[in-house]
Amino acid sequence: MAEHGIPGQVGGGEGGVNPTEIVMEQPKSVTETTKYSSVGLEELAKTDRVLVQQLAEYAEANCSCGYEGENQFEVTDRFGHQIFFAEEDSACCFRQCCESLRGFEMKLSDRQGKPSVVINRPLRCDNCCVCPCLTQEMTVECPAGNAAGSVEQCISLFTPTYIIKDREGEDKFVIEGPTSMCSCFKSCCKCCRGRDVLFRIVDIVTEQQVGCISKKWNGVLKEVLTTADRFSIDFPPDIEVELKATLLAATFLIDYLHFEADPTDSDDEDD
Repeated sequence: MAEHGIPGQVGGGEGGVNPTEIVMEQPKSVTETTKYSSVGLEELAKTDRVLVQQLAEYAEANCSCGYEGENQFEVTDRFGHQIFFAEEDSACCFRQCCESLRGFEMKLSDRQGKPSVVINRPLRCDNCCVCPCLTQEMTVECPAGNAAGSVEQCISLFTPTYIIKDREGEDKFVIEGPTSMCSCFKSCCKCCRGRDVLFRIVDIVTEQQVGCISKKWNGVLKEVLTTADRFSIDFPPDIEVELKATLLAATFLIDYLHFEADPTDSDDEDD
């Protein structure tokens, strides 16, 4: 006579538990927790949009000698939950003499204080047709110590253009700014400063827009009284967290090159 197993027991008869179901379910949580080295990277991988807020430096804004401090940023998801705290590390003499062209290292730490992304920007001359080899660039490590990608500025007379490369050096995206961001932006297109400034993220292969970096208009008082800028990044769908970190680095580079200057400078030129 066949021996029947006890219901509910592995390998039993009717009502028994299938052993393959146990094997597939148990390691699932372990894989999810070990995929990313920090909470910040895990949250960055899940979100399709982040907000980048430069923290206002009131001592810098109220200093009549034009002192330039180290920038700090807060990166949050669309609901305002902090993902990273970014802090610039640069030499004081370079900040005062080179200003927005200065080289620096920027570390992005999650809310547990663990470094998750490291951005390196070498000191470079201003982009011009005479020195095309000195265009601006950034390299990105994500997590710290592992190459994730790079951002390279392209030579353009009318439209700010940046190339996003992966860890292998292959071109993945092109970031294209508005034509109003050319050198005559301050003098001829002052009306554009009263609205958001959009930078399109275009896929290299399809040549279609797949995302966007937007510099948010803070209002007259904040734009004049402080140099704290605010951005939003809409990531392309289904991309690796390393490319998201590289697009985040591109946002910082755009801020330094196009919005770092004191917004009251243009007003002083009209006097």
